[in-house]
Amino acid sequence: MILFLGLSNDIFFDEIMVEHISAKKMISFLQSALLKQKSLKQYLHFKPIGTVTTQMESHLISLLNELDLNDPGSRFICKGMLIRIFLLLSTRYEFSLSSEQRRTMNWFMFEEISDYIKDHYATVTIKDLVNTFHFQEDYFNRLIKDKTGLTYSGYVQQIRLSAAEHMLFHTQKSIDDIIETVGYRNKGYFYKIFTEKYGATPSVLRRSRFL
Repeated sequence: MILFLGLSNDIFFDEIMVEHISAKKMISFLQSALLKQKSLKQYLHFKPIGTVTTQMESHLISLLNELDLNDPGSRFICKGMLIRIFLLLSTRYEFSLSSEQRRTMNWFMFEEISDYIKDHYATVTIKDLVNTFHFQEDYFNRLIKDKTGLTYSGYVQQIRLSAAEHMLFHTQKSIDDIIETVGYRNKGYFYKIFTEKYGATPSVLRRSRFL
């Protein structure tokens, strides 16, 4: 028997997956491969641990009955049944990804996280990533280190300095304004890391563009 369930994204993660599912790799897979990269046609293979098949079948039958009934309370009952189903899947079933799928999934997650950082580089914190993507802090550190060789803070610093360089050459902003725009409050620290990266202070680098 093959059963297809269509679930709307707006309630799926916040109310069902993130709050009730304990397995991070399951959430990561569903976020990246099923919802945001549908063309990959990937899947998770679940194998029950012990004798839980009857319990799962009971949950699925109850869900189908509520979907068929479709009375004013069915939406809430269905949501509760989905919580039970996915909680059972994440705790009483074994599931796996191939090494190729894991690599693909990690790249998609890195691209999404990287885009978020680039869109919010001036104010982003690792807590923002936790709240947005629903992973623990060490996940972001490991993923960014694996894909860039940099720590989370080093990666954010690289993006901020690149943005500052772009503003130096393509805007009329003052250096003080640029420093504030890219998210630094300590000007001395900014000058230090900028000079280390580019071999010149911001003002010298800006003047060199017109020499």
